[in-house]
Amino acid sequence: MELYDPEKNEWKLIAPLKKPRWGGFAAGVGSKLYVLGGRSSSTIGYYRSIDVFNTNTEEWAEIKNGCQLVLTHAVIADKIYCVQWKDERTIKVYNTSNNTWTKVQIPLPGKVRESFSLGTYGGKLFMFLSSNRIGTLVYNPEAAEGSRWEPLDTIRSGPC
Repeated sequence: MELYDPEKNEWKLIAPLKKPRWGGFAAGVGSKLYVLGGRSSSTIGYYRSIDVFNTNTEEWAEIKNGCQLVLTHAVIADKIYCVQWKDERTIKVYNTSNNTWTKVQIPLPGKVRESFSLGTYGGKLFMFLSSNRIGTLVYNPEAAEGSRWEPLDTIRSGPC
C-alpha cells in the first residue's frame, strides 16, 4: 500500500493490509481510511471485518463489525452509508465515532427493484436510481424523523 502526502507531493510505502481483499471499498473519514466489504478471492468467503488505517500512527487496526459485498457507498461527516447486495432496500450506516451500525429504509414503492448510486452534497445523501421511473431521492440525516426522504424535482438527463 502507498500513502500520498499532498503537502509534500510525494508517495511512500506503508504497511500492507493484513489480508488481501477483492471487491471491497475504502472510505476516508477524518485521519482514517476504512476498508470494508469484499472477499479474499473471487471464490472464497466474504469479509465482515473493517480494516482501519490511522494516518497519524500509520498503523492498521481491525474491527470485527463490518458489512459484505457493498454495491455503493458514500460518506457524510463521520458516517459511512453503504448498500449491500441482497439488501438493496436498506442503507446501512456506520458511525465511525462510536463503531455502531444503524439502518435506513429506502422508500421504494411496492416491489420495485432498482439499481442506484449514492452521492453526497451539502450534508445530504443523493440516491440516483438507474431509471427515471422514480427519479432521484434525497436523504437528509438532520431532518426530523419521517421527513428525511424527499424526491428531487429535477430529472436526470440520462442514466447514472
